[in-house]
Amino acid sequence: MRWKCPKDSWVLEIRKILAPEITHLTIPNLDEKLKKILDYIEEIKLNKDQKCCPHGVPISYAKGRIKSCWVKLEGYRIKSEFDLQKFKERINIVGEVPLGQILTVNKSREPGSYGQEFRDVFNYLICMGKLKKVKVKKTIGEKNIEYDGYERIENSQCQEFNTKKIIIKECQNPKCKIKEFPLSQTECCYCRYVKGKKKGQFYPLKVKISNKDMCQLNRGDFKKEKNGET
Repeated sequence: MRWKCPKDSWVLEIRKILAPEITHLTIPNLDEKLKKILDYIEEIKLNKDQKCCPHGVPISYAKGRIKSCWVKLEGYRIKSEFDLQKFKERINIVGEVPLGQILTVNKSREPGSYGQEFRDVFNYLICMGKLKKVKVKKTIGEKNIEYDGYERIENSQCQEFNTKKIIIKECQNPKCKIKEFPLSQTECCYCRYVKGKKKGQFYPLKVKISNKDMCQLNRGDFKKEKNGET
């Protein structure tokens, strides 16, 4: 079996550890919950002195999660229509916030969640020029703390954000010499079936998410930034 990503194999190993007390019979959506736990652990690890772009977007988002967000909004890699609508709803919620108001993950997150959904939205909207990452200072008792806030702004999209050739089409014939076709095209104009019921017909095209980075900023331009969140 080929794994879509290392996290899938981690889920399998955790399921083995939890069995037989905890299985899909006791928790029907076990894999989904395990992936959320892994996301949370990953977020904690990445949020400590991680590298960020000049706008404050962590490299893990700029070179990964932001692309997933955009692709989802374009109608691809959607787990469910409900997830897509919730994501759009969160974007609309932020869009209705008055300019200058500062948001935090902790105050925005939904009951029962740890805020991953709004972290995705906040970082995506930084790239869209709708939010600006700021440091917020607060005194609790005798202790001064500093944490990340997100100020509502209205600027243009980051110039490093490039959606060209992120979603592409390719021929279903693995031997096709043409690696990319226009999204408007539905079938290959070079490869035909040579046998079977479809003999003589052109091979259909399939949609593919390319390996191209959406953020064009060089990795060396991401700098370490100590983060705190509330």
